[in-house]
Amino acid sequence: MNDYKKLRFKYLSKPENRFCKARIPGICMGTRVQGIELTIHHKRGRGKYLLDTSTWLSCCLACHSFIETNPEIAKDLGLSEDRLTIDNNEEI
Repeated sequence: MNDYKKLRFKYLSKPENRFCKARIPGICMGTRVQGIELTIHHKRGRGKYLLDTSTWLSCCLACHSFIETNPEIAKDLGLSEDRLTIDNNEEI
């Protein structure tokens, strides 16, 4: 099993991550369906943050699909973050 799969299993096994944290009204299946399949939404993208659990969000498939297809709304709801940030000392 690769590192991501091991870390994903450990993350989703924690009690605080065993439900959909996005809970988007009218979308979320986490409050209506028992035994829902949870996924990991990478709030800052998968790239260099793939194994950074501080950027992960457990969510149901319905919420995850909504987040991925509505990135601006997801950012407004605090469910996604900008993938590119500029350090105050960085030159543009």
